[in-house]
Amino acid sequence: YSTTSPGTYIDVDVYAVLKAFGVTCPARQHAIKKILCAGERGKGSKQNDLQDAIHSLERAKDMDAEDGLDKDKTNANS
Repeated sequence: YSTTSPGTYIDVDVYAVLKAFGVTCPARQHAIKKILCAGERGKGSKQNDLQDAIHSLERAKDMDAEDGLDKDKTNANS
């Protein structure tokens, strides 16, 4: 994906960014891509893309719960 803002052009490999940040969950990857380009790709409105991202994040939470990863790490010793 590429993006332009006033006086700036940035060419971004979103897959490299996901890899750099260690995002391996497919649902989170999908949400991040939707958020980065909400309404910009001509495949839906901004609101539709944001709603799709929300659904993907909800699914990511469900997947974490299914895998037992939904526990708060800050309270792990409690």
